[in-house]
Amino acid sequence: MLRVHLRACRCALVAEKHPQKARKELNTKLVYLEFFFDGQLAEISEDPAVFERAFENMIDSQLQARRMTEFRKKLGTRKRTGGMHKSTEAGVEDAEGGGSASSCLEDDGEWRSYLQKPVQPTELTIRAMREAGCMIRFLVCQSSLSVSASEELGQIAFQEHFPVDGKEQEIIVSTKPLPRWVYYVGAFAAVFTLLTLYIFVHVFKDVFTGPPRQLPP
Repeated sequence: MLRVHLRACRCALVAEKHPQKARKELNTKLVYLEFFFDGQLAEISEDPAVFERAFENMIDSQLQARRMTEFRKKLGTRKRTGGMHKSTEAGVEDAEGGGSASSCLEDDGEWRSYLQKPVQPTELTIRAMREAGCMIRFLVCQSSLSVSASEELGQIAFQEHFPVDGKEQEIIVSTKPLPRWVYYVGAFAAVFTLLTLYIFVHVFKDVFTGPPRQLPP
């Protein structure tokens, strides 16, 4: 069975499904994406529904993990700022005329608005499955997701292109092993390079060394 992991696949936007007019996106409800996995259709031919369920679970688990991480981050920030306000409440309010209290109220309002923010539906739909590639075969899962879910997935997998709240993310170095075909391609490239250098040296050897010197009679 194929591995279904967000960081182990490639992703592409289906441009045909996203026409633009005057550089403005016309389709603002769904994002049509293709996910590329190493493998072939024959590997899931016995029961494609198993792969589809695994793909859906992968999307849901990644989104849930991100939302949990965001919740813990905001909760930790609230605890730190809340503790600071409590520890300095007596002195700072007298010195700054209640500035600490107003800041605390702002934090409380931001926290309540975050908790009341509804979870946007994923609206994940698997449209089709196909194969792609020539020497290297890929299993392509054609799907559509909501705009919010697509943005969250982009923030997970492509930190360099998807900022959070307008701020660039710190790029996380992946610890996942490279697929096996990368090593095959590297070995083929090394052998081809050595063979090319060997042929080049033998063909142009006379040009570099010049004509052979003749011995005097």
